[in-house]
Amino acid sequence: MDQIKYLLIVPDGVGIRNFFCTRVIDRLLESGQVVVWHALPKESVAPFQERWGERVRWLELPPIVDGLVERLFRQAKIFAQIYWQQKDGPDVQLKRRRPPSRLKAKAMYIAARLLGLACSFPRGIQWLDRMHQRSAYKAPHTGAFLSFLEAERPSMVFCTHQRALEAVPAMLAAKALGIRSA
Repeated sequence: MDQIKYLLIVPDGVGIRNFFCTRVIDRLLESGQVVVWHALPKESVAPFQERWGERVRWLELPPIVDGLVERLFRQAKIFAQIYWQQKDGPDVQLKRRRPPSRLKAKAMYIAARLLGLACSFPRGIQWLDRMHQRSAYKAPHTGAFLSFLEAERPSMVFCTHQRALEAVPAMLAAKALGIRSA
């Protein structure tokens, strides 16, 4: 029987406490190989690389820049979720988000906020999520994620923060290749 290969995607610092500061990786190592695919600074991963040594492979996620359509749907989805949730409470989250000062960024902010408001109900949020996934999958950087996963062939992919920009193409590539994920 082949050994299980776990791929742990850590796009930002959210996963450090829950995955690196616990016994999660130790437990995964009991039944297979562990590869950590991350977008963390070297100084953040150094103590954990020292802890597990060569038992865990550490690889950096490729850098990505989301395109305009991808960014519009991603931000609109966030606004839609905030608007939908605020119907039962104060709009603290919306007040914290200030529009950017640059004209291009401000136009994106306003468009995303209006689209989010128009889609601030469950089916609207699901539609925005599908559109975001579709545009993210078509993005040029997704090819690098597909190639990596095809070469690594993990048995299972875990992601510590699926909403992070760097996690989206990785999770979409895993889904496209039929790799189990959590």
